Amino acid sequence: MNKSRGQPKRIREAQTQYEAKKRPKTAGPRPMASGELSADWQWVQAHRAQLEEQYAGRWIAVSNKKVAGAGIKLSTALKQAKLAGAVDPFVTAFKPTRFRKQPQVPQWL
Repeated sequence: MNKSRGQPKRIREAQTQYEAKKRPKTAGPRPMASGELSADWQWVQAHRAQLEEQYAGRWIAVSNKKVAGAGIKLSTALKQAKLAGAVDPFVTAFKPTRFRKQPQVPQWL
């Protein structure tokens, strides 16, 4: 049964305009291309010593095997990466220098 059948014309028009203004639904995160994440991860692992020294205590966003953004806050690194044109960067953080020699304690949520 058609819902708009018994409604006045102005209400049907208002509903049509409202439906047109609705935001389109996002598709969610895009699927990763084969090997895309692993290439950035491998690059970070290969250059880990240099990156730890340069970005101690910071977040970095890596895209296409280069640092696209960095900052003390995650949001800063992501904003810089977005400005650099990175779509879905690989993000990681490095411990500050004073905490590097402390043992890591595993934590489960």
